[in-house]
Amino acid sequence: MIVDAEKIQNAYLAWARRAAPFGLVLLALIGAEQAASAAGFWGAPGADASVRPIGWTVGAAAIFIGRGLKYRDLTSDADPLAAAAGTSWTLLGMALAPALVGFVLSFMTRFAADFYLLLAVSLVGYGVLFPRLELWRRWIGVGDAFDEGRDPEKGSGHR
Repeated sequence: MIVDAEKIQNAYLAWARRAAPFGLVLLALIGAEQAASAAGFWGAPGADASVRPIGWTVGAAAIFIGRGLKYRDLTSDADPLAAAAGTSWTLLGMALAPALVGFVLSFMTRFAADFYLLLAVSLVGYGVLFPRLELWRRWIGVGDAFDEGRDPEKGSGHR
């Protein structure tokens, strides 16, 4: 299926409008964390601190896996716009995953710094993994967004 640049741009903008509010999940988690840490049960003993490194690893792994997924080619030949949107949703979920893991981890250990550490990882992941229009164009095969304006003799310099 051949898709022109205007269809890609319109599909991307529609996806971005639906995806942008998901960034507010991070703000909601901050509010929930603040309310929970002020609650009376927060002082009760939590889980053993040995689960903390597991949570940090899972949170960081989501970003690294997402980074690898971001630069893979799409595998669906039927509808490249739907495949690009699906991959974009996956990347968005992976960007938000560390904050969610940190939120659960902070409830388990009663250590709020776990949440804030993984929130910072999630914010970085949101900036790194949020797919741009150029990435959609590359996925669908309309130009090579990473090599635009570069000398083919010298390579792309991207990887």
